Amino acid sequence: MDPLAESAGESRTRLILQDLGLAYESQFWITDAAGNPVARVDFLVEGVVLEFDGRVKYRGEGEFAAEIVWAEKRREDVIRRLGHPVERVIWDELPRPGLLGARILAARPTRARKHTE
Repeated sequence: MDPLAESAGESRTRLILQDLGLAYESQFWITDAAGNPVARVDFLVEGVVLEFDGRVKYRGEGEFAAEIVWAEKRREDVIRRLGHPVERVIWDELPRPGLLGARILAARPTRARKHTE
């Protein structure tokens, strides 16, 4: 098991990535052009940010729930501006590893930028 995994969903995702033969880094820090860390992501897979999302992350009531979603959207916008496509995987998709692999391969940037550690 990977001690960096923060959930069972991340562990299952990692096993799928291994089975698919995709190179990945867990708990990867995306950095800006100056080398400043801007976001830690679950996985960087061939230039694609892959985030495992469970519903627990977005639980909240009213304004609090909206703030959680808004913060995550802004974080993802920054990651994309730094040249990394973002794909998300949820529990219901884990039994379909081929779907996940196809999405990652389709999302790969044509030229990966070097704003990462």
